[in-house]
Amino acid sequence: MEHKCGVIGIIGNNVIKSLITGLHNLQHRGYESAGISYIDNDNNITTYKNIGLVEDVFNNFQIPRSSLGIGHVRYSTTKKEQDKFLEEAQPLSNNKFAIAHNGNIPFIENIKKHYQIHTDNNSDTFILMKFMELLLETKYDHVEDMLKYIMNNVTGTYSLIVLTNDKIYGLRDRYGIRPLTLIQNELDQSLCLTSETIAFNENDYKIICDINPGEIVSINSQQEYQNIYQHPQINYNFCSFEYIYFMHHKSQYNNRSIESVRYKLGYELGITESDKYPNNIVIPVPNSSIPAAQGFADAIKSICKQHIVKNNRIKRTFILPTDDARKKACSQKFFFIDELELFNKNIYLIDDSIVRGTTIKYIIKKLHEFKPKTINIRITSPPVVGPCFYGIDMSTREELIITNKNIDDIRKELNVSSLNYLNIDSMKKTIDHPVCTSCFTGTYDKELLEW
Repeated sequence: MEHKCGVIGIIGNNVIKSLITGLHNLQHRGYESAGISYIDNDNNITTYKNIGLVEDVFNNFQIPRSSLGIGHVRYSTTKKEQDKFLEEAQPLSNNKFAIAHNGNIPFIENIKKHYQIHTDNNSDTFILMKFMELLLETKYDHVEDMLKYIMNNVTGTYSLIVLTNDKIYGLRDRYGIRPLTLIQNELDQSLCLTSETIAFNENDYKIICDINPGEIVSINSQQEYQNIYQHPQINYNFCSFEYIYFMHHKSQYNNRSIESVRYKLGYELGITESDKYPNNIVIPVPNSSIPAAQGFADAIKSICKQHIVKNNRIKRTFILPTDDARKKACSQKFFFIDELELFNKNIYLIDDSIVRGTTIKYIIKKLHEFKPKTINIRITSPPVVGPCFYGIDMSTREELIITNKNIDDIRKELNVSSLNYLNIDSMKKTIDHPVCTSCFTGTYDKELLEW
């Protein structure tokens, strides 16, 4: 398990500026590195990538002309030497193709051993790239045939974008755990495969389709979209945390806005309230919980106000690699406003999840300084009881706040008056299509974990 990332691929008249803007809009999916691969004037694949945020990586980049390119943002989960970070930064490329990957392929080392792939790098994407190269050298003459073999023979989690000198391909694994959507920019008619629709300005695009689980598609320089292959056996299992937390609230997926789903999750939790305190106020933990907090407030007929403001220059603490780094970031991440209004109030603090508990502990400690009457935590997802092996750094089981505790133990540890989670049935009913719940149940699909 290594990373959650953002991928994008665009074909149009002159796409590099749109590609970089799209990566900037996907920055919330990864802070460690950013990069693009594109077809240059000599019809060769050129890759430009580095460690850091999109705005820093491309600050002095001289934008070339190109009609097709792909991009990637990645986030860090472990401490490595800087040269190792750069080696694993994506896209990965050779003289035939480039790839950008969002997800995780558990036990990728079994592929490495079985096919005798010789590399010291154990990154799942790096090994997958070497495997694809091997298939083209020994088994297939065409990229499309190689990609079909990957779809039929490699289990795991991958929303994968592949660049060749005349096409961009999109692959989504048979479980459809990570998002991949095809959209069209209505300003210049360019086609875009992307992790999230937020890659383009919400007023400038139309959604063509979400790529199906087990589907391979291509887009070409004539701005045509084609289905290349559809696996006959799919087991649709979209990541529930994409709805709850990861995706930008302005993105759309499955014909719904993420914002509307989060509002409904909050509303569903609110209608279960039995103790509706008078003189209360609902406060979201920004930014992903803002729609959910409004839904919760509407359900209990209360006021929702953003007394906590996020410093958007600070990374998501959830994806920082060490506990010390997460605690330091928390102290810089939030500002508290209109604190006097909180005196002697019953506060409902709404968050989308508690994983390690670092962020919410810091917020609760600060809220106590303003002397509210009670602090009541409401979480718009079930308790996280197990790690994720499908592309999210959900920590080890030992690090999770709920390990060896019950809900009341956590309430006491957090120093709050009450704590309540949305139950898993209500969550699934609200999302209303098949989702992966492994981190909430501790039950994992055997095929996804074994090759």
